[in-house]
Amino acid sequence: MPPEPAFPSGVESDAILAYFGGDAGMFRAYRAKCLVQFADDLVAGDAALKSTDLAALQRLSPSLATVFRTLGWAEDGLVAKQLEAHAAVGDGRATAWAQLRPRLLG
Repeated sequence: MPPEPAFPSGVESDAILAYFGGDAGMFRAYRAKCLVQFADDLVAGDAALKSTDLAALQRLSPSLATVFRTLGWAEDGLVAKQLEAHAAVGDGRATAWAQLRPRLLG
């Protein structure tokens, strides 16, 4: 596998500039920790959906929205906010969760 460029391009570079003061190494370290946490978030979200614990989904989704935005994944951040809104009004269909699962899987 080729090494990562010193400074990524595209949405990641925007996130690095916006949230990490241009420090690509700090961004990579943050992303690595997020990827580890995503496994736990996936388990928690799946369990909440299975048990129809919409309050748990509502609690999980703002954290995911913030992390996704910080990683430069703005669209996924918006989907996480939609999940929060759906859960808040008792919508148990969780189509937004189905959209987020692939991101959590890597």
